[in-house]
Amino acid sequence: MLNSPGDDITTCSDCLLVIDPGGNDRYDFTGQGKASLPLSILIDSGGDDTYESRDGGIANGFFSVGILVDSKGNDRYETRNFGLGAGYFGIGLLWDMQGDDQYFCGVYCLGAGGFGIGIVKDEEGNDLYHSAELAQGFGFTQGVGMLLDASGNDVYYAGGVILHHPLYSNAYRSLSQGFAIGMRGEEKGGG
Repeated sequence: MLNSPGDDITTCSDCLLVIDPGGNDRYDFTGQGKASLPLSILIDSGGDDTYESRDGGIANGFFSVGILVDSKGNDRYETRNFGLGAGYFGIGLLWDMQGDDQYFCGVYCLGAGGFGIGIVKDEEGNDLYHSAELAQGFGFTQGVGMLLDASGNDVYYAGGVILHHPLYSNAYRSLSQGFAIGMRGEEKGGG
C-alpha cells in the first residue's frame, strides 16, 4: 500500500507493506490483533503521526517479523499489549529517527523479547516512555529486549497498574527497564 504525501488515515488488518511519503498521518490498527502475516513492514517518511492498536499490530513479532520505521516528526505510539518492538518467537522492531515522541503501552512492549528479539530504537528527541509491565528492555527466556535511545531529555515510567499480589497487596510491579527473567529449571533468563 502506498499512501499519499498528505494527511492519511490508514486502517489495515493484514498489510505486508505500507509506505507513506509524508503528512500528519494516523494509523489505526485497533481492530487488528497479533499479526497473521509472517512479515509486516510500515515505513513513514515524515510528519507528526499517530500509531494506535489494541493488542499487537504495531511493530510486533508474534511468530513473525514486524517492522515500523518513522524517519521524522513528533509521533505518538500507543498499544494496549504486545507491540511497539515486541518479539515472541519472532522479531519486533520500532525505529524512530527524529522528533519528540510519546510511547504508551501496557504489558510486553517497548523492547521486549522472549524466544525472539524486541527492539525500540529512538535516535533523537525528548521522548516519553510509559508502560505497565514487562517492558522497556525486558528479556524473557531465550530472548533479547532492548530500548535504545541515543539522545534527548527523556522520561521513562513503568508500573503503577498491576498489583504485586499475593506478595504485596499495596505495591505495584513493573519487571521492566532492563529486567530479565526465565522459566525455572532448564531455560535461563533473557537479557
